[in-house]
Amino acid sequence: MSNNLRSLEKRLRSFIKRSKEIKYTKSLLFTFLMTGGIAQAVGKSDENNSINGEKKQLVTSIDDMKDIFKEARKENNKLIKGANLELVKLMEQGDHVVKSPWSSWQFGVNYFYNNWGGRYKGYGGKTENIKYNRGMTSDLTKYTANTSNGNYNSTSLDLISTYEPKSEIGMFATINPRVIQKIDVTVAEKSVANPQVPETVEFNPVKPEIPVLNPPAVNVTAISLSAIWNSTGLDTLGLNSNATTPGTYEINNTTPARNQTDPSTHHPSATTRIAETFIDIGVAGTGGATKTYTIGPGLTLNIKRNGARAGVVDAGDWGRSDVQKADIVNKGTINLYNETTGGLEIQGNPLVGIFSAINEGEINGLGNKQLGLTMTPEQPNATGSMQTFENRGKINLAGNESTGINIVNRKLYASTENAGLRATYPSGFYNDVVIKALNSAGGTITLGGTGSYGIAFG
Repeated sequence: MSNNLRSLEKRLRSFIKRSKEIKYTKSLLFTFLMTGGIAQAVGKSDENNSINGEKKQLVTSIDDMKDIFKEARKENNKLIKGANLELVKLMEQGDHVVKSPWSSWQFGVNYFYNNWGGRYKGYGGKTENIKYNRGMTSDLTKYTANTSNGNYNSTSLDLISTYEPKSEIGMFATINPRVIQKIDVTVAEKSVANPQVPETVEFNPVKPEIPVLNPPAVNVTAISLSAIWNSTGLDTLGLNSNATTPGTYEINNTTPARNQTDPSTHHPSATTRIAETFIDIGVAGTGGATKTYTIGPGLTLNIKRNGARAGVVDAGDWGRSDVQKADIVNKGTINLYNETTGGLEIQGNPLVGIFSAINEGEINGLGNKQLGLTMTPEQPNATGSMQTFENRGKINLAGNESTGINIVNRKLYASTENAGLRATYPSGFYNDVVIKALNSAGGTITLGGTGSYGIAFG
């Protein structure tokens, strides 16, 4: 209730501040609460006119304020109803002062507001002219005033003080100590018996008999192809080129080489140069890039001459300082009929070279002493050289003493074989080359004879 009145007062103050002709007072607030308007006695008619003008301006906010008054009055009525019972009881007890929630206050000029709106509840319930006096014959007359009772410890109620004897506690001076009878404890000595030592366990181990192993001697038959003079036209399909035209090709004892001009005097009496290979990779300088030469699918190469091969790689440009790199790849079918024949070959060279021989097709050996992938130590390799032999396809060797990947005879000895093409070097000279032999995933090496090997090192 009080919060609503304060809020109303603030709003009324803020409104009156906008008018210079009206001054805020408490009476103005109460007048506004009771009548919904503003009444103020002024001595001048022009002030009354201005007040009337201000009243018209207040009309816009009066409706909202009336709603607030209604809510405040409802709350006030609730409080009054709750206090009626207490008020009735107070009125029945005697003289009292009752302040009405809406007391008679003078406001405005010579105007009084005093309207109870009827009689209050409980009116007439009080009996008039009755005074309650204490009877002298009552038992309460024994409590009479005594001027001496104000002193400490002077009050007497004529009560008989009864002596209360002290409680007696029986105490006996006799002390009966507890007699403790001690009994000697006799401990019988125990004899210590010597422990029984278990009998010594005797072992009679069986003397092992070591079997004498007589491993069979493994003798890898060294198979070498004859070294050829590369880049001289001893091929049939081309120098430093691919073989891609499908068909069946053959090298036999009478197959002529592509180039019949012999640039050397190795065969001064020869009238016809015989082919040694189908393709010859001389690698005339690669400038650091790797060149790949392919025997394409659909080609069938039949070798029917001892010492021949299907493809060979050798550094053919002497005097170069850069690293020569080349790969030869078989994707066709190579059939080996004669002994000491091979599929793909890499020959040694004193120049730095990184070469690879890769089989992705088929190499079929139909005779004895045949090689799928092989190296031929024609000349010592320079430091930094690498040769890789990798099978990704099928190598089928049905004969005896054959090898799928041959890394044998790596050392270079003095020799007069191959019609003097292999030069004579001092004893102990060797090939300084790194060699890798790989049978990769999907590659198979099938051996059918005796004394044959899948991969041979020596």
